Amino acid sequence: RTEILQELHGETYTAELAEATRLNFLIAVQGHFRFRHELARRATYARLSASERQLSHKKIMAALLAQSGDGFKIDEILHHADGAQNADKVIKYAPLAAREAAQLGAHREAAKHLAAAIEYIDAAPTEVAAQIYEDWAYEAGLALGIDDGVIEARRLAITLWRALGRSDKVGENLRWLSRLHWYRGEATKAHNYVDEAINVLNDDEISAGKAMSFAVRAQFLMLQDNMEGAISWGEKSLEMARSVDAREVEVHALNTVGTARLFRGDIGGEELMIESLELAKDLALHEQVARVYTNLSEYAVETRQFERAEKLINEGLAFDQKHDLDSWTYYLMGRQAQLRLGQQKFRQCCDIANGILKRDNQTLLMQLPAKIVRSRALLRLGESSAHKAIEDALSDALSVDEIQYTSVVHAISIEKAFKKNDVELAAYHFNEIAQNMTNRLSADKWSDVLIWGYFAGVSQELPKGYEFSKGLQLLYEGDYGLAAENFDRDLMNYEAAWCRVLSGNESLTRQADSFFSEIGALGSQKSLRRMVESRGTKIALSAMVRGPNKTTREHAYGLTAKEQMILVKIAEGASNADIANHLSRSIRTIENHVSSILSKLNASNRVEVILRVQGEPWILEQE
Repeated sequence: RTEILQELHGETYTAELAEATRLNFLIAVQGHFRFRHELARRATYARLSASERQLSHKKIMAALLAQSGDGFKIDEILHHADGAQNADKVIKYAPLAAREAAQLGAHREAAKHLAAAIEYIDAAPTEVAAQIYEDWAYEAGLALGIDDGVIEARRLAITLWRALGRSDKVGENLRWLSRLHWYRGEATKAHNYVDEAINVLNDDEISAGKAMSFAVRAQFLMLQDNMEGAISWGEKSLEMARSVDAREVEVHALNTVGTARLFRGDIGGEELMIESLELAKDLALHEQVARVYTNLSEYAVETRQFERAEKLINEGLAFDQKHDLDSWTYYLMGRQAQLRLGQQKFRQCCDIANGILKRDNQTLLMQLPAKIVRSRALLRLGESSAHKAIEDALSDALSVDEIQYTSVVHAISIEKAFKKNDVELAAYHFNEIAQNMTNRLSADKWSDVLIWGYFAGVSQELPKGYEFSKGLQLLYEGDYGLAAENFDRDLMNYEAAWCRVLSGNESLTRQADSFFSEIGALGSQKSLRRMVESRGTKIALSAMVRGPNKTTREHAYGLTAKEQMILVKIAEGASNADIANHLSRSIRTIENHVSSILSKLNASNRVEVILRVQGEPWILEQE
């Protein structure tokens, strides 16, 4: 600003500024002056000595503080306070700048501001230092990754809060330690910390912290498929949260109770989840919004509501990436890969999963859905890497120790054993579930296990007390043709095809083989031929062809070939006019294509499209 430059440089300001502007080194914009190029600014800054930089930052900070009511932002003051190495001012303004950034959804920026304060933490009062550690751990955990530094910050916060006698804050940070270790797949530590949080807060009167610890207990039970326990603890949390007007806890508990009810067949649970979503959006609770999208998407995928799942996942990914929620983004992308698996788009499933697994700074939990569905897709495609992928997925699932993961990988292992005609291996994995987990499995997860258990010859009776699909019931009655028809109606086309194979009917077997060929399931075609040969029957099957097929050529978001070309140019920063010139098309035509791309990617502008591409690079890597 001109007035600040005058204050810094006195009468020499006018002549020097005029000359810099004349040479196009600086440009004037509505009373402000800035460098024409960022490189010029950096070069100028680099020429200053350390003492000159510090002095300049000090003068600019003082001028900004004197005019802070005149349009300057807190983060500008923080920047110069940091440059001036003014500990008191950094400690004061970093939390304010972080809070402002977080409210806008810029959680990565918020973490950066708080990291600046940690550099001067020794100058902060104990209570302020504890809060800075706590806030940085939250923002960094959301946007940067859950590493040892984030966990250590929580531990430091606990130490300081304990010194101040703040049991409520100790309990809150213990609860978060539980969450962080859960993200890392460290189940024992996660359970221990949530127990400790409840013990610390249990002696307190009703409070938001105590209500949240109950909510976290409910969430852990939900993740173990103990839905009855989750509902019980969640309702206690909800009642307590409402009594003390703890809105964030209310949002959390509504989501958990709603999810638990929904996965137990109570469709009324969805109303609670929608209420949680609307409240979270109103209160700008970004992580809680992401959690609702994740849980609803998972339910839609598991119950094969594929069209709805597509919409929810797309909305959720757009929200997560817009708000720097990396800890939720890649987990939800894993559900997107699961959706592609359910749609028999195995190559797309692998493309998405591989993209997720290449990303840095992810915890085991963020990667696990992708690892699991990738292992199954590889098995069905007949890739040699499938067996190791299944072993790795099982090892990781057992480490996390949540039935929602372990049951699925055991089912995949049974599917593998079935295709290898290894009854002993199938029986082992089936018994791991049947002996230890049956009372906690949802009907859909049980069905997955039971279908492959039946195919593999290790399961003959359906468990009591579950409402299984008509297709599963007919399968266990031995009516393979009708079972296949019902599975097809439930969009379980892959399972339907294997019912047709087991029927032994030549026409139905050919139909199944054609289906496997259409979806590119070369591994399934190989297994089918081995089975036909082992039966000693003669069924004329067409030659197997490896290579691209209609399904694998489809874009993950339904973009046409022309839209994919335009998306590449958008990602490069090209304008509509540039794209029109490059493709020799009218601007109006390009505008229509861009509008379609925005709609399909659930983006409101080009910046959001670029964010999607940065977060999901496989969008540009379609066959």
